[in-house]
Amino acid sequence: MIKSFATGAGLALVLVAPALAQQPAVVDARVAASMVGQFAPPLCPMRKDSRLNNIERALKSYAEEREPARRDRALADADRLVREAIAADPNNGATWYYLGRYHLARGDMAGLDSAWSRAEEALPDCDVDMTTYRQNAWATLTNAGIEFQNAGQEDSAKVAYLGATYAYRGLPHAFMNLGVLYANAGSNDSAATYFAAAVRSTEGDSTLVEERSALLLNLGTIYQRIGNHRDAVNIFGEYVRGNPDDDNVLRQISVSYRALGMVDSAEVVEGQLLTALSEMNLDDLDGQDLLAVGVGLFQAEQYTRAADVFRRAVVLNPYDRDALYNLANSYLALEDGPQLLSASEQLRVMEPMNEDVLRLQGQALRLIGGRENEMIAVAETLVGLPVSVDVRRVSYTATEGRITGAFLGRGALTPGGQPIPPAPLTLVFEFVDIQGNVIGTGAVEVPALTEGQEQPLSFATPVTRGVAGWRYRKQ
Repeated sequence: MIKSFATGAGLALVLVAPALAQQPAVVDARVAASMVGQFAPPLCPMRKDSRLNNIERALKSYAEEREPARRDRALADADRLVREAIAADPNNGATWYYLGRYHLARGDMAGLDSAWSRAEEALPDCDVDMTTYRQNAWATLTNAGIEFQNAGQEDSAKVAYLGATYAYRGLPHAFMNLGVLYANAGSNDSAATYFAAAVRSTEGDSTLVEERSALLLNLGTIYQRIGNHRDAVNIFGEYVRGNPDDDNVLRQISVSYRALGMVDSAEVVEGQLLTALSEMNLDDLDGQDLLAVGVGLFQAEQYTRAADVFRRAVVLNPYDRDALYNLANSYLALEDGPQLLSASEQLRVMEPMNEDVLRLQGQALRLIGGRENEMIAVAETLVGLPVSVDVRRVSYTATEGRITGAFLGRGALTPGGQPIPPAPLTLVFEFVDIQGNVIGTGAVEVPALTEGQEQPLSFATPVTRGVAGWRYRKQ
């Protein structure tokens, strides 16, 4: 899942000033409410005449009047007066300033942005005044968006964040969180637009270096998703210049180079990656870091070195299924039958009903040769497997372990080729600690599944201490 936080600069939206004769709806009542109270006059010099003085008085009356009907009349007066002033002198920046204040009173961020984009050109001395209002509105809307997002109200969050992007573009948070929402919904083109805007908002800001790095990662990832590998290379390249030790991103650059047909460039990056990996002190790495290094070596077809790294990870945690599975595949690539058999047997203890594990064991026996009876037994187990257990996600905290995936019905056959009727079964799932002690367990009922039928797997249980791994068995 893409990471979140929020706003940027220069989003590719067409910000057209609304027709002055039309009354846009209040975009956000929170912003409008923040304008009620004591009226603050402009904190900058501007050329005013009687029309503008009348507009200011109307806005002041709106802000300070307590009686609702009078407040509504004051705001309507401000609307009429500002339209008349613009018609009389459309080149007076002060008129556009007051139009922005009118839209701010309504909570209309698009109207505010359109008006003040004109005012900012004509009234450079009012930049601090307008920026302060913009930032305050931005904070109100961004915080509202975060609250909506945390509550799972994503449509409301999008509306709030979008309003924030009109209000102010000097911070990445609203743009970023819009990108996150669209990316997680699979709308990758929209996500790319907002992530790019968020990146632009951080340009030249030394206080946002870490945020910019996270944004570059997200933007590069989205570009790869939509097949824009050229821009992905450029974005990841900028990230690597600031984070030269991130080997995972080097691998992503290599992927995009190969997608672009730039094999020579990909090989240069892969050479850099291998050099970096060869210089690592593997003894200082934990299991997750060893996995990442091993995957990089495997992808570079350095199978012997990959096997060594995955073996180290398995020594650290014999119940690390991913390390053991990757180790088995490294031995398969090396055609090392005895080592592959050992790894696949350990995997089969963890996952006795996984088709890939059974095939790995069969391939190991084939590579070794001379063990036909064992090969036949594995083949018969695979053919007679009524259900394949596909564990797709394992997660755990200090108090709970959780497994999700699916049970997949298969057309099981006897050794003689006769169909085996589907039947229900019970599987016992276990979480274990680093010594192999069971620290959480539970039974899962699997219904009779016909060939091709799928049943969701969802198992959770309390655990008593740190989880090192998991396994299951038929009851």
